[in-house]
Amino acid sequence: MTDVKVLYSYTNNEDIWFIELKRPWLKGIVSRDKYVSWFIVTKGDSSILNFISMNESKRTFKEGVLNIFDEEGDFQYTNGQKISLKSTEPLDNVIKSCLNIWK
Repeated sequence: MTDVKVLYSYTNNEDIWFIELKRPWLKGIVSRDKYVSWFIVTKGDSSILNFISMNESKRTFKEGVLNIFDEEGDFQYTNGQKISLKSTEPLDNVIKSCLNIWK
C-alpha cells in the first residue's frame, strides 16, 4: 500500500469518502483508469467513479460532480442531492477498500 499515492481525499464526517488514488509504477504500462482512479466509499463499501471530465476544481463523473477546493468541497449527485466535504487524510481501511476493487 505504501506505493499507492493519495492525490485527493474528501469526506463528510467519515461516512462518505471521495478519494483519488494513483499507482505510479503503472504509468505508461496500462490504461489511465488502471494507473489513476477516483473512488467513493460509503460505510466501507467502495465503488469506482465513472470519470467523464475535469478542470482545475471540478471533476465530472457519471454519478455526479465533485467540486474540490483547498480544504473543502462538495459532491452533487445526478439526482440533485448535494453533500459538503472536507479535505482530510484517508483512513487505512478506506484505502484498502478501494484497492480491493481496483483491478
